[in-house]
Amino acid sequence: MTAIEKAKLMISHRSTANLIDDFILTSAVDDANIPTVRGWIMDELESRNPEAFAAWIDQNVPTDESLKKYFR
Repeated sequence: MTAIEKAKLMISHRSTANLIDDFILTSAVDDANIPTVRGWIMDELESRNPEAFAAWIDQNVPTDESLKKYFR
């Protein structure tokens, strides 16, 4: 199993609340890989609740913190 596969597997096993917290926390991390990780988190959130994800992303300015409003 590759490192990418392991990372995606770990993400898939986290709770939705933990993924949202992870997403919020990663916004302050200065690392070249963070955009990729945030993309994986968004993909996982969208797969779990496409309607909530679409509502969040369709905001004029979707903030990380507002994810909590849509994923209850």
